[in-house]
Amino acid sequence: MGGAGFDWVDVRDVVASALQAETRGRKGAHYLLTGHWLSFVELAQLWGKVSGAKIPRLVAPMWLARAAAPLVAAWSRLRGQRPLFTSDSLRVLRNHRRISHACADAELGHNPRPLEETLRDTYQWFKQAGKLA
Repeated sequence: MGGAGFDWVDVRDVVASALQAETRGRKGAHYLLTGHWLSFVELAQLWGKVSGAKIPRLVAPMWLARAAAPLVAAWSRLRGQRPLFTSDSLRVLRNHRRISHACADAELGHNPRPLEETLRDTYQWFKQAGKLA
């Protein structure tokens, strides 16, 4: 879905910053432990670079996914399954691009690692665990 994306952060960075919040965080403060916003296309390209996997060349436009969402939901209900995507999930993917972790950076030392490093480590873990065909 062109233009759709999410804010991606390594769980190791979230845990480290959550632990810092215990000792360094202000009482009652709320911290966004975010990372880097990437579209699904950018994420797929980065995954292809890290893993050598072939990435899809065609991407469904958001308008098509939005039009199909009610049909996908109805078909999934008929089959007794959860839908692959919903109108609500598509709305989330179109919004929230400007989430800032500046407060967590300043007060907790939150410093999310590059997403390429996360993907490389994830790929290596799956490979070493024998989870890749």
